[in-house]
Amino acid sequence: MREKTALYLLILALFLIVAIDAVPLATGEPRATISYIESIVDASVVVLIYLTMKGELNFRTKVINMAAHDLRSPLGIIRGYSEIILEKSTTAEAELDMVRRIHIKADELLQLVDDLLDSAVLERRQVTMVKEHCSLKSMVSVVASDLEEAAKRKNQRFTFHAVEDLKVHTDAARMKQVFQNLLSNAVKYSPQGSEVAIHIEREGDLARVKVKDEGPGLSKSELPLVFDSFTKIKKVTTGGESSTGLGLSICKSLVELNGGKIWAESAGQGKGSTFIVELPTV
Repeated sequence: MREKTALYLLILALFLIVAIDAVPLATGEPRATISYIESIVDASVVVLIYLTMKGELNFRTKVINMAAHDLRSPLGIIRGYSEIILEKSTTAEAELDMVRRIHIKADELLQLVDDLLDSAVLERRQVTMVKEHCSLKSMVSVVASDLEEAAKRKNQRFTFHAVEDLKVHTDAARMKQVFQNLLSNAVKYSPQGSEVAIHIEREGDLARVKVKDEGPGLSKSELPLVFDSFTKIKKVTTGGESSTGLGLSICKSLVELNGGKIWAESAGQGKGSTFIVELPTV
C-alpha cells in the first residue's frame, strides 16, 4: 500500500497546483505564484526519484509499473490542456507565462516517467531490437537537425564531420534515442556561443560516433559514474534545462543491446567532454 499511497499523493499534489492556480483571487490576480508551482512540481520529481532509488527491488518495480498508468495519464491531460491554452493565446500575458511553465514542467515529468519505464524494461532485458541496415550519417543528421532550434537559442552550433557514409545493422529508433540524449546533453551543459562537434569515423570493422562539447568536463573520479542510473554529477545546465539522471544509463543499455560500446572521455574539469559510441559496420 505504501507505494500506491505515495504515488496518489504525488498525483494529488499536481492536480491541486493546477486547480488552485485556476481560481483567481478577488483582485483577479493568480492565486499561486510561479515559483510556488515550480517548487512543488520539483519536489514531486524528488519524491519519485527517492522512492525509486531507496526502495526495495520489489517496491521499486511496483512504483515504476504504476507510474505508467497512475502518473503518466494525468500528466498527459495537464500537458494537453496547457497546449490548447497556449495555442489560443487569448489569456493575459502573465497567465500565459504561468501556463508555459506548467507545460514545461509537465514535459519534464513525462520525460522522467518515460525514462523510468525505459530503465525498468532495459534492466530486465525485456526489449526487442528491430534491426536493419542503416546509414549512420543520416541517423545522426536527423537528430542534430531536430535539436538545431534548441542550440540556436543558446547561440550554439553543430559541426559535422563524416569521411564516409558508414552502414550499421541496428535498431534505428533506439539508436536515434541514444544520439538524441548525447546531443541534447551537449547542448544543455555547453555555454552560450559554443560548438558541439560530431565526428563519424571508421576504426577497422567498427564505426565510431564522437560527440564533443565545450562544457564543464569530467574529472577522473566522475568518468566511471556517468553511465550509472540516477547518477547526477554536480554539473549545472547552462540554460536551466532539467535532467532525470537516467539518460546515459539508458544509452549504455541500448548501445550494448545493439552490439556496441559507449564511453566518455575528458581532459578534466572545464575542458569539455567527448562521448563515443562504437558499433559494428556491415
